[in-house]
Parts: sequence; C-alpha cells; structure tokens
Amino acid sequence: MTDYLIGTSGWSYEHWIKKFYPEKLKKTEWIRFYSRHFNTAELNMSFYRFPPAKTLKAWYKKLPGDFSMTFKGNRLITHRKKLHDVNDLVKKFYDICSAMKRKQGCFLWQLPPSMEKNEHNLEKLGKFLDVMDKRKKNAIEFRDRSWWSKEVYDMLEDNNVGFVVVSGLDMPSVVKVTSDLAYFRFHGPGGAYSSKYNDKQIKSWAKKIKKAGRGCKEVYCYFNNDANAYAVDNAETLKKELNVK
Repeated sequence: MTDYLIGTSGWSYEHWIKKFYPEKLKKTEWIRFYSRHFNTAELNMSFYRFPPAKTLKAWYKKLPGDFSMTFKGNRLITHRKKLHDVNDLVKKFYDICSAMKRKQGCFLWQLPPSMEKNEHNLEKLGKFLDVMDKRKKNAIEFRDRSWWSKEVYDMLEDNNVGFVVVSGLDMPSVVKVTSDLAYFRFHGPGGAYSSKYNDKQIKSWAKKIKKAGRGCKEVYCYFNNDANAYAVDNAETLKKELNVK
C-alpha cells in the first residue's frame, strides 16, 4: 500500500498568522500545531545552514510518531560547490539529520538553475549519486530543463534516487518515477511562489499522483507557494482528493 505524505515547504512563516496559525500561538508551538494538520514537511532551514542537533531533538519530541521530516540538502553542497568534492559534507549532513531518528523522511537535493547538463556535470552527478547513503531516501530536483532526459532518468533509477516532479517555475511538469518513492513539488501555477492552484488543477494533479504512486512505497507532495498561506489550502485540498487524513 502506498503512503501519501502531503505538506508544505517550510512552516515557519509569519504571514501565516491568522491565516493558519492562531494569533496568540507561540512560535515554538507552530510545529506542533502544523503536525496536527499534515504528516510531513520540508525543512527549508537546512538549505541555508546545518540544523542544530538540539533543535532537531526538540522537534522530535513535539512531533507525532508517524510524522516524516524531509531535509533540503545544504546549499554549500548543491549551489556553492555544485557537487564537487562534497563527500565529507554529505556525510556530515546525513549524520546531523539523524537526530530525527525514525521521523527522518526524504533528503531533497536541489541543483541550481545555473547547473546545466553537460559531460562535466553528468560526471559530477554520477559521483554524487555514489556518495549518497542508499539506506536513506533521496530525491533530486533539477532547475535547468536540460536534465529532463532518459540518460538522467536511468542514472537515478540505477541508484534508486527519486526524480522530483516540478510544477511551476517554467519547468517541464514531466511525471517520472525513478525509485521506490515519487516526489512532487508545487511552486505555484503562476510561478514565484505567490499563486494558488484551483480545485480543477488539484484534481488533475491528484490523478497523476495516484498513477505515479502505483508500485511506490511512498509519495511525497509539497506545496511551496507560501504567499497568503496558499500552500496550506492547496495541501488540504490535495489531502481530500487522495483521501489522506
């Protein structure tokens, strides 16, 4: 049976107060409140800095047992070093995130828009795939359309690494499954994280998600259109379409 994990890309947004979070709710309790509505979240903070173990342990205690935290790979690995000579950094990142124990979900590795597919970068991608801890769940989001190719799909499939399906940002919305998990990121139908999907669009995506989920253990779906708490509304609608409580 396929598990559908549906949530938002981040949860610590001041502009969600009153739209999602009660006005008087302490910020330290936002994650607990969030987890009553969704069974997963992408941690954006880990992209900007390595998350403190103390913080992860505190969250672990607040989150329910079936919650799954996805970690966005640190930008030092993906954007600054662009996968070059990152073995030690990748191991360090995995080790730090292990503080979430069984509530540790997928690892999202987002490549920069400036990194296009060429012979040199394909070689770096191959080495990066070798470095990945295959005991963990991993998925890659490409931000340059040159990566949408059979050659890349085959590389991911050979390593059981997920291909992130992207909606928005003027990227191809090709639904491709390359591992035992499927991964969808919704950046907003108009791009720039500031537009909302209508019910018809969510229904259409729900059909694609169900089809992609056949044969997968888990399907991760995250909404990154945080403006006006659109992500929350869209995630709730998708939950209903997929009968996720």
